[in-house]
Amino acid sequence: TGVQTCALPICGTRMQGTIPPQLGLLPNLRELYLEENELTCTIATELGMLFNLENLLLDNNEFEGTIPSEFGLLTNLKRLKMHDNNLHGTFPSEIFNCVQLIDLYVYNNHLTGTIPRNIHHLQEAINRKCTLCYCRVIIRLIHLILSNWELEYFCIHTFFTNTSFL
Repeated sequence: TGVQTCALPICGTRMQGTIPPQLGLLPNLRELYLEENELTCTIATELGMLFNLENLLLDNNEFEGTIPSEFGLLTNLKRLKMHDNNLHGTFPSEIFNCVQLIDLYVYNNHLTGTIPRNIHHLQEAINRKCTLCYCRVIIRLIHLILSNWELEYFCIHTFFTNTSFL
């Protein structure tokens, strides 16, 4: 039998370089902590193959490029932290296919576009009484930190008025 890696914590080590795409070949990986390093690459799309991943922390690095839409395949994902990087482009709506998602932190990047319309399907998160943080103002739903995001208004007021907060 092979070794089963469930967690890979490499945080705060000032590690430099890129994320090896081979990390996507660890099918049992549930936790990947690469925060607070000096990684300067694009985020490997192969991380979207880690179907058992529950926690993915990539914050406080120098990641560039866009957020991989492949992250939408991580349906067991509960925490995704990508704040304080150099990410740009539009936010991939596929990430909201992650119906277990509780914490999503993307602030202090260079993201543009609209808040994805399919965010409303996270009714289970609403029922779990999680929290939404939009520009650091707390609303009950899910932790979603979007400050410093150049957003277009897509009628977020309608979304919130059609959602019953507990």
